Amino acid sequence: MKKIIGFYQPLIFQPYAFFQKNYFKKKNFFLSFADALVCLIKQLPGITGQDNILLPNFYCPDTLNFISHYGRLIFYKVNSDFSIDKENYFEQIAKFNPKIIINYCFTGFELTLEEKTRLLQTIKPDTIIIDDFAHRIIEPEKIDYLNNNHFIIDSIRKHSPVLGSHLLGQKFLCQNKNVAGLNLYKLKAHFWQLIKGALELGSYLFRSVFLNDLSEKAFLIHDEIIGNNPQATGGSWLSFLIYNLIDRKKLKAHYHQIAMYYNQKLSETKNALIYNLDSKIIKKSELNYYPLFVNNKIKFDLLQYLREKNIFADILWPAEEVKNQELNYGLYDSFIIFPLNYLINKDDIDYLAKNIDEFFKKYDHR
Repeated sequence: MKKIIGFYQPLIFQPYAFFQKNYFKKKNFFLSFADALVCLIKQLPGITGQDNILLPNFYCPDTLNFISHYGRLIFYKVNSDFSIDKENYFEQIAKFNPKIIINYCFTGFELTLEEKTRLLQTIKPDTIIIDDFAHRIIEPEKIDYLNNNHFIIDSIRKHSPVLGSHLLGQKFLCQNKNVAGLNLYKLKAHFWQLIKGALELGSYLFRSVFLNDLSEKAFLIHDEIIGNNPQATGGSWLSFLIYNLIDRKKLKAHYHQIAMYYNQKLSETKNALIYNLDSKIIKKSELNYYPLFVNNKIKFDLLQYLREKNIFADILWPAEEVKNQELNYGLYDSFIIFPLNYLINKDDIDYLAKNIDEFFKKYDHR
């Protein structure tokens, strides 16, 4: 049977570097992105729950729902190619004076030196800036903090086999009184992560669609649990240690190389019902999944056809979960994602591209 091409991250098939320097602090390591955010919000002074929070209008619906409990949501515009409308970003800051600004972009949020200066001149001294690295791999040694109220939060389960989230700040150290060490929420999250990982490994080794389907069900159960706890919960020591052994530079380089190859191969498919991002965007981006824009009339047919070929693409955030009219509904509904992980290689992408071509040959002659 053909190899499974899917969103798996088996523990034993990661690139490891056993003697790399550790830049992370265990005190600032949490079970999930939401747990890190809760700790930050509860520890920093002056957050009343009545403040404006500025976010992109293309963002995880579950996270938006979670953040809405801590303030009024205001949005800046995201363009159809995932880029940020920077003028609108600065206009919203000037207009609403948000207490918290969350910087996120699917392809990687970046500010030029001029934009950083402009941001610091526009915000108040106590404004909290959070860079969302949930879909990026942090390289702590390369971070250039804007000030003491600038923070970075990642989500390592998106690109590794373990649970956790690092909260990085220039001088921030989480206080233990704000964080639970062990609770039922943490046990359930790790249990389902373990089940999912075992099923993914079995699916990969035995090329089993059945086990892959079970791993997807385990993922959905796990996804309902993680980040849904009112008290911030710390990450485990074991996850912290394992992640610090993963060669993140090698992983990041592989993601970039494979994303470029995806773009090259899928650009060769000439059909008006699909399109991909310009190669210049991919080249300077930091992707955790590869996006392909697909017309709605064939989207689910294509996903099903690829599934029959052992290629498990997906939708990042289902458009039906979008509740706020200010969100960019069209962008949510416009693309599917393909996996970027250490086990995906160029041969897999050749196979994937070949099957997309075959899908259109059959579709065009129906």
